[in-house]
Amino acid sequence: MRTLALSSLLAASLAACGGGSGSMLGDDVTTGDDTSGVDGGGGHPSSGKVGSIWVSSYSYTYPQTGTIDGSSVSAQFYPQQPSTWTDAPDSGCYMATYTAGGGTQFAQTSAGAVKFGTSPPTTLVPDASGTYMAATMENALSGSISVDVSGATVPAFTGTAAIPPIAVLTQPSIVAGKLTVNRATDLVVKWTGGSGDVSISVGSAFSGGSTMVQCIFAASAHQGTVPANLLSQLPSGTTGSFGASLQAKTMKTVGDWDIWIGATNSVNTADGASASASVTLQ
Repeated sequence: MRTLALSSLLAASLAACGGGSGSMLGDDVTTGDDTSGVDGGGGHPSSGKVGSIWVSSYSYTYPQTGTIDGSSVSAQFYPQQPSTWTDAPDSGCYMATYTAGGGTQFAQTSAGAVKFGTSPPTTLVPDASGTYMAATMENALSGSISVDVSGATVPAFTGTAAIPPIAVLTQPSIVAGKLTVNRATDLVVKWTGGSGDVSISVGSAFSGGSTMVQCIFAASAHQGTVPANLLSQLPSGTTGSFGASLQAKTMKTVGDWDIWIGATNSVNTADGASASASVTLQ
């Protein structure tokens, strides 16, 4: 099982977007995990120059605070592909361990201004090292968001990020933000709506990091199984976490660059809250 630094996991913060998305995830895929009804989303980028552009949105409703909306946009371009981009599969379930500190920093480069067709438009401009600072907004996004890249070391190009519609979790039942998971039994997850892929994570924290079971299923399957042979590798008697999100991505070839353009959205409970929970691992 590969151990990775938390400092390199920004793209994984929405429940494991998968290696093709540019998230920095682990690579331990266990035999016998559930891969039925999944969609790999186009495979991993080839070796060489790679980048990713992401649009993320969420909308939750809580009795105490009402509706909470938000979104963000980000971009990153690497003249040499980070090895971790090819670690995580685009479908099925696998184990990943994250540790704090000590992460490898990969050099980035500029693609010029990256303009997103939000309302109003949002533009990201890189610093001298070619690093882009993500921008956040206090409104949810929907539909197709245009992307216009002015070009620099990375050639100019345009694209579209299609935000998947929100999905609703119907199983397991999250009560007051809590969930109990029996590690000896498959965890069947069901939902309605959505498009693209549904990403599920079940994990536990330890001093300095966390161990996660990550799964990616086709949203159109409306269900997926987190297998017991992976859940059993999580420590019993501890408090962990459960999370779900949606992602949709495509790859665009620009000269000798492979660029992922993707979008994420929330998976909610039936009452509109986030489909995330504090988990008791039995």
